[in-house]
Amino acid sequence: LHDALPISRSTIPNFVQTRRRTGFDGTADRLRITIMTRILDTTQFPAADRADVVRETLARVVVPVDFDFPRPAGLVGYAAITDVGDLQVCSVRSNATKVERTPRMARDGRTPSIFLGVQLTGSSLVVQGDREAVLRPGNLAFFDSTAPYTLLDDEGIRQHFFRIPMASLALPYDAIRQLAAVTLSPGHPVADLAVTYFRRLGARPDIFDQPGASAVGRPSIELVRALITTHLDASAL
Repeated sequence: LHDALPISRSTIPNFVQTRRRTGFDGTADRLRITIMTRILDTTQFPAADRADVVRETLARVVVPVDFDFPRPAGLVGYAAITDVGDLQVCSVRSNATKVERTPRMARDGRTPSIFLGVQLTGSSLVVQGDREAVLRPGNLAFFDSTAPYTLLDDEGIRQHFFRIPMASLALPYDAIRQLAAVTLSPGHPVADLAVTYFRRLGARPDIFDQPGASAVGRPSIELVRALITTHLDASAL
């Protein structure tokens, strides 16, 4: 399934890469849409190099962050990162206990985006500004790439993350940012639907092998938009 790339510290990302056709062919120009999933597995690298490889890879493919991990055990982690239109799906299992985007990193000029987090097991804490949310399986929260944030999990980060450009949500930026690090509509049917959907989407990378997989991105973004507007509407009551 995967073709391993040679390990080279000068070329990042050093991934196992899979190119997957969606099966979509344009009738006039034979347009073909390709989805690529990048797999980052720290076991491919010497223990002394892993932290640098992961930092550089995330900075290049996702956003720059820093992290803490148990010492002297060293960093252990596995991530699958897939771009589906404007939606980026990133599934992570790691022994990193803290992930931080610093004020300097938050000013990096990257496209303003949110990261919706789906906790796989246990619980974690999302901290941004003067807000914090405890994230457990069954609830959802997001953080904003344009401001510093911290993710904490004593058992190691175990989440599916879904990155969405704020512009794609077609909502006022201020309205989006005021909900960062807030548990979104707990117990609401829309939140229950979103949890089930995104947990399954993150857990099933084989979905992206299927014809038409590129069409998943836009409806996924619309579901997040519905989740945010549901919370905003409830807050206004």
